Amino acid sequence: METRVIGAERSCFRPKGGADEITGYNLYLASPIDGDRGAGSRVERLYLSDTKATAWGIDALDLTGHTVQALYNRWGRLASLIVIK
Repeated sequence: METRVIGAERSCFRPKGGADEITGYNLYLASPIDGDRGAGSRVERLYLSDTKATAWGIDALDLTGHTVQALYNRWGRLASLIVIK
C-alpha cells in the first residue's frame, strides 16, 4: 500500500515530567482505501522529531509528495521512516 506524505507541520512539546522540549514535525500521510472497503483516502499523522530526522538523514519538509513506509517498535513509537520514492 502506498503511503504518501501530504503535509509537514512544525511542532514542539514538553513531555510529562520532562525538562527538555522535543522539537520536530507532524507529518500527515494519506493512503488509498481499497475499493471493496470504501472510497477515497485514509489519513494519519505521525511525529518525526528533529533528533530522529537528523540521525536518519531526513529533511521533513522535503518529504511532502514522497511515498514512505513508517516502521514502529513494539511500544508503538516510530522506529524508522523509509523513503520509497
